Amino acid sequence: MVLASEAGMSVRDSVDEWLGTCLYGGRRNHLKHFLILGGLLMSAALVAPMTVMADDHHGERRYYDRDHHDYHYWNADEDGRYRAYLVEQHRVYVPFVRVSVRHRQEYFRYRHEHGFGVEVR
Repeated sequence: MVLASEAGMSVRDSVDEWLGTCLYGGRRNHLKHFLILGGLLMSAALVAPMTVMADDHHGERRYYDRDHHDYHYWNADEDGRYRAYLVEQHRVYVPFVRVSVRHRQEYFRYRHEHGFGVEVR
């Protein structure tokens, strides 16, 4: 092994030569592969939270409220509020799946007028 001082080169010249060999020699392709892999991992890290958020309402049906242009997700809490609404309106319980569109819109209107914090007793 020949030292830089014995070859008549300065330490800076030897470091520059070593860097040039590493970056532009055989390791250049490794650097390119590393950058591609890093980009793929970064994009996966950015997309993963969005896919988790998209599945927040798994197993729940959603109904579109055309008057207020929003969706209502049907779960156990919403079913309890719907039952409280039926008691207040003196109506017989009918599963929400079978309710007519007109009655659904009445319920959605009630929910928007009375807020989404209706107490279930």
